[in-house]
Amino acid sequence: MNRGAYHRPPADYARTRAFPPQAEAQIARSLRQAVPEGARVVDIGAGTGRLTHLLLGERFSVLALDLSAAMLAYLLENRPHNEAPLRLAVCDVTDLPVRSGTFHAAVSVHVLHLVADWRTALSEALRVLVPGGVFLLGLTEHDPTDPAQQVALQWKEILRAHETQAPDSVFAEEEVDRRMDFHGASCRRVVAAEWWRWRSPAEQLQKIGERMYPRFRQIPDEAFAQMYAQLQEWSRLRFHPLEKPSESRVQFVWRVYRTQLSQTPDPR
Repeated sequence: MNRGAYHRPPADYARTRAFPPQAEAQIARSLRQAVPEGARVVDIGAGTGRLTHLLLGERFSVLALDLSAAMLAYLLENRPHNEAPLRLAVCDVTDLPVRSGTFHAAVSVHVLHLVADWRTALSEALRVLVPGGVFLLGLTEHDPTDPAQQVALQWKEILRAHETQAPDSVFAEEEVDRRMDFHGASCRRVVAAEWWRWRSPAEQLQKIGERMYPRFRQIPDEAFAQMYAQLQEWSRLRFHPLEKPSESRVQFVWRVYRTQLSQTPDPR
């Protein structure tokens, strides 16, 4: 099951998770290169449509899936003004309402870390692909020397130390690689876009403190307050002033998994 849908208005999600315009153009180009022309594509965990909109802009036929009906409604309202086919469905990513071998490509960005049973979600993504189809798993990679990113990494360590993350949670793409290799899917890494941005440790602290991400809202209030105070103290000792921004590089990366040309039929 999903750990919980995003709790803020879809417009807020779309604003805070949007790619910079220059990155959008680069990611669109990477989709043209990775996905065959005229392909049917499923966007798993589509949210407000930042990937679906790019796919539609490239005239792919898209099925957008998400746990939130409100997110999908926003996606539909703001879709590109063209005639590219689009369908929507509200569902859990561990049980896709799609027949096996339906799509040439599947995409998913920033979803697996929210799914406790992420292995089943991966199996479902592969199940709905045609033999030789591709699964594009999108990840944002930050410069580890970026002070704001160091705050995020320290928070992850605090969560681990307090055992507040589900034991089956996926933290690293290497875990996904091993699972996909188990299914016989080969992998290659593609840097789809790169940009620079300014941010401060204080901004990252604020995001965490507001419990912006669904998995943080499941932590009991008292435990969260204690852990967040620990993070604040660590940040104050390491960075001064907290409000000082720094520029760092951001990369959007595809891990492109290609399925085998022959697969055992699935009766679903």
